Amino acid sequence: MDEYNQINLTIDWHQLIKDYQQKFSHNRVREKNKSYQLFPQATPQTPQTIRLRDYQQEAVINWFKNKGRGTLKMATGSGKTITALAIATELYDKIKLQVLLIICPYRHLVVQWQKECIKFNLNPILAFESVYNW
Repeated sequence: MDEYNQINLTIDWHQLIKDYQQKFSHNRVREKNKSYQLFPQATPQTPQTIRLRDYQQEAVINWFKNKGRGTLKMATGSGKTITALAIATELYDKIKLQVLLIICPYRHLVVQWQKECIKFNLNPILAFESVYNW
């Protein structure tokens, strides 16, 4: 322990900064001249071929009245997927929704959602099977 007490532990921080700046001031990140292609962000939108039924519009309104809380309890084949995507489209318009996570219990439902998402100008990433397919 005595040998550690004899070491001068005074650090000149200003000198360290100065040395660092001198050492690396000549290093610049350079980028080759390349052209970049910009891809417009996909904007979710309800397709012109789809018109929400009255009960679907009512479900969208009720969902917003409940501050985005609730479940779409509708009969089989009544358009829950379309209604949910209409809600997502409104969320994008109002608050610039960036991510939409859809969880399905069965693979065939994942594929069904994928097909409907594409109609709404969404580009879904399917996360099932191997992580290497994501």
